Amino acid sequence: MAREKNFPPQITSGSPAGLMKMKIKFLEGLVGSSTRNNEPGSSGSSNSGTINGATFAVRVGTIDGVITHHLRAETRRDLVAWARAIVQGCHTAALSLREYTVRCLWQGRPCKLVVNTEEGFMLYAAGARGINGASPGSPPAPLWKRSFDKLRMSADDGSRLLWLDFIDDENEIELDLESCPKPIVFVLHNFLSAKIHRLGLSA
Repeated sequence: MAREKNFPPQITSGSPAGLMKMKIKFLEGLVGSSTRNNEPGSSGSSNSGTINGATFAVRVGTIDGVITHHLRAETRRDLVAWARAIVQGCHTAALSLREYTVRCLWQGRPCKLVVNTEEGFMLYAAGARGINGASPGSPPAPLWKRSFDKLRMSADDGSRLLWLDFIDDENEIELDLESCPKPIVFVLHNFLSAKIHRLGLSA
């Protein structure tokens, strides 16, 4: 079964976009991504201020898969301005949203995976926890909980399965989302990127 490997955002210089909800892949080679299934790479770059008709692609994760929008910038300055605006917008949205919940199956059991910008990953039995933590009665205990700093790697099959590999766990966690995992994957990248940016760790 083919998997697309989704590494947490890397702290690298010269890469304004990094990894985020809307994975930006500049065809001029400014930004790249790592996958288990090889994707077409970039084909060169320009050192000049003007790059006639430079194009870049914005990849958006949806329940129907990844949708790619191709855009064009007239100059390198325009390209950087677009990158900055999209990244800042994604970071602002992530910190405003704070939490994302998705239904899934874990070990054949109906559950809810909650990704929170502060608390990390939490898995609850279906119906045990409402939106944004609201629940009748006392707060339910999660089936398991992991912090962001424990995430070694994530991967998905592009169809319905998501794998989370945490430090100190003997085996990776497999979740069946029953639909395309790309929305939660891109949200996860955006949350991680926003946290790194907020901590001032981006170069």
